[in-house]
Amino acid sequence: MKKKCWLVVLIFIFGTLSNITLAKTPNLVQKVLENTYFFDSHQTALPIHGITIPTRNNKLWCHHLATHKFLQTKIKGSTITKITPETFFLDSVDVRTILLANGVATVDEKNLDEPMMKKLFPFQKKAYKEKLNIWKRNCNDKRENLIIPAKDRFSATVGVVTKVFDGHSFKFKKGPIIQILNTSIPKFTNHSPAAQCFRAESKKFLEHQILGKVVQLEKKDIQGTNPAVRIFRNVRILEPKPFESDNLAEILIKNGYAQYIPRKFLEHKAWGKLQKHVYQNPTGAWSTCSPYVFGETNPPLPKETPTIPKTCPIKGNISGSKKHPIKTYHTIKSGWYKRIKAERCFSSEAEAQEAGFRKVK
Repeated sequence: MKKKCWLVVLIFIFGTLSNITLAKTPNLVQKVLENTYFFDSHQTALPIHGITIPTRNNKLWCHHLATHKFLQTKIKGSTITKITPETFFLDSVDVRTILLANGVATVDEKNLDEPMMKKLFPFQKKAYKEKLNIWKRNCNDKRENLIIPAKDRFSATVGVVTKVFDGHSFKFKKGPIIQILNTSIPKFTNHSPAAQCFRAESKKFLEHQILGKVVQLEKKDIQGTNPAVRIFRNVRILEPKPFESDNLAEILIKNGYAQYIPRKFLEHKAWGKLQKHVYQNPTGAWSTCSPYVFGETNPPLPKETPTIPKTCPIKGNISGSKKHPIKTYHTIKSGWYKRIKAERCFSSEAEAQEAGFRKVK
């Protein structure tokens, strides 16, 4: 009986030790990003929970500069150990305490329990008393602001998506609305059933892709936008890793939930080919909703002309509003003929035109 008890105890001890060993995962920091995120050797974005650091959006630029320099010299290139999903150690010391003790971070009071706050606050208090980095600098000296590199003002931002507005725009907890570059969806002012359908489908798809997940905004922006209201960015998914491309615009276009819009200096020919492929083989919202969200655009004609059905050779379709209906008709040669439900049937094009319908482009 005693042997069995000892066996159970040994199994428990070894199981516990193995779990601790597995939990302690060493990670080489390849790159330090904003919002307390960093890239490990597997190119995974990992967050440091429980603290906040000054970012480029901070009013005091010198605070951001001091933090950025410290992270680049102390954290980048180091090997840190993952103890729990929220805790990382550097040389057997909690990374959070290192940042707080050096005055380059503050305790995140909103997202910490009381025991952890009691543990971290003394390090912040010590840095405050010694007036280290962000605690000693007030940015009153104009020359101090001038030493910040221009590229730092437009550095890449990383954050968790807290809200999706439509099929190509979202926001973080703080900051302006972010619109995904090179993409377009029907405007909210377009009240046609087709446009409303496309907007709903694309929003649902984007929520599935990024809501609650970590994304990175690339540095480039479009001139003329108002940063206080909306910014335009290339967006990359960092966590979890996507199965295909990590570029969000490419994912939306390829899966049929946005239209590719080339812009000056930001044209992607490969995305144009993806859009043509979607036109020829409708998928996503292009397949679910009416084909004339962005204007009636037809795929290339099929190589073989199919036989004309006797029941409904010309399909009439009505979109738009009751006051301003848009009447169009599709012949058998139309790439969308088989995909739409006829609201009117005509025996000839002349009959359709007499009824006020026009042929799709």
